[in-house]
Amino acid sequence: MQINKLLAMRHKGRLILLCVLVFTIGLLSIHLISKAGRTSPRQPKTGFDFSSHLNLDWSGPKVGERLDLQRFIGRNGEKLTDAVHSDVFMLATIDPDCAAGFVARDELQDVRTYIAGAHVPYILVSATTNRTADDFFKYAESLGIDAPMFLWSSGEKSPPESLIAMVIPSHILVRRDGTILRTWPGTSKSKRVRFQMVNQIVNDTIEIAANQH
Repeated sequence: MQINKLLAMRHKGRLILLCVLVFTIGLLSIHLISKAGRTSPRQPKTGFDFSSHLNLDWSGPKVGERLDLQRFIGRNGEKLTDAVHSDVFMLATIDPDCAAGFVARDELQDVRTYIAGAHVPYILVSATTNRTADDFFKYAESLGIDAPMFLWSSGEKSPPESLIAMVIPSHILVRRDGTILRTWPGTSKSKRVRFQMVNQIVNDTIEIAANQH
């Protein structure tokens, strides 16, 4: 019992750190964008450069890795791979204990809306929460995003460490077999930066999805 408590405390501490990182990213992004605007006025301001985030400890699984998508279970016990009928879909990671997901719900909603035109389903998932399944689904519904919700069932197999360590919320584009096509780690406290992130995620997704056919 004591070991379980220690593991839970360690997990919660890591989650809090990841949430702090989200807002730190936002503040740094605002500074860099402002600086770039002064030195390079012609630079496009509609996208966001995620490249500096992709090789950090909290950037999540790498492109080409595979996630066991069958471990994600819906409210009624259905597997993600049985409920979603598409060759490519987007996973958005959330956690009830991370306030950044609620702050960024406009970003999540916008990404979901715009990639729908490219026939890419949008799915809310969690592989990190220690809450009950009922608590998770209630939280996911409270975000107000019209998307299916799935929770990692860790009874038989734990999530990969790279997914557990990934900053929340993040976006992961995957093929049906679980192969990761692209990741976009993190969000921002700044609405302006979130708008740029939406544009980048949507544009990248549309291009990748088109090349899958």
